[in-house]
Amino acid sequence: MDIDPRPVVVFDVGGVLVKLGGMAKFVKWAGQNPEQIKTRWLSFDAVKKFESGRLSFGVFASAVIQEFGLSIGADELHAEMTSWMGELCDGAQDIVAASWSHCRVACLCNANEVQWSKVRDDLGLGQWFSHQFVSHEIGLVKPDPEIHLHVERELEASQRQISFFDDSVPNVEGAKRAGWNAYYVRGTGELRARLSELKYLRPPWPAAPDPGAVEQEFRRRLGVA
Repeated sequence: MDIDPRPVVVFDVGGVLVKLGGMAKFVKWAGQNPEQIKTRWLSFDAVKKFESGRLSFGVFASAVIQEFGLSIGADELHAEMTSWMGELCDGAQDIVAASWSHCRVACLCNANEVQWSKVRDDLGLGQWFSHQFVSHEIGLVKPDPEIHLHVERELEASQRQISFFDDSVPNVEGAKRAGWNAYYVRGTGELRARLSELKYLRPPWPAAPDPGAVEQEFRRRLGVA
């Protein structure tokens, strides 16, 4: 089988293409400062299991409510977690569409089923990429080394073909250790600048296209009727 020689652009989603909504209500419920909550959340074993698809939401919600001493139900937690993924960053769709001109385009993100359903369905990112590597679907999370090998195998791409863009320093460092070209970016302003430096966006920068036309182009490239 011939190897596709084109560069591969791999985007994180939250904090790069999609604005993060914050955890204000959860912080209030838990009665701790945001940094304490973030540290506890990221180190909590149930979070990693949920994001890698090894826990149902019901089991996960019970564990979180108990761990953080919350006086809420699972439905309230679900609604709060959905809000942590905000709206699209300015120009996100244009950037991804422009990258298609001479690159293969994929996403790689740590996201649970609650967050990803909003990103995929409500925000419409489900049609943006040739490959979607989402932690709860593939059973792997960034920055574990196995996730980079999985992406390389699925894309049939070499390490040096891949350029990866993430807003997490540990994830960028992990990708670099795997031999990828990895870049720390926050939002579409920094993303656009870095992609332009790499010559992955062809100047002049296009005017914002009609959203329907962009969707039609994504579908054409993916072979979706």
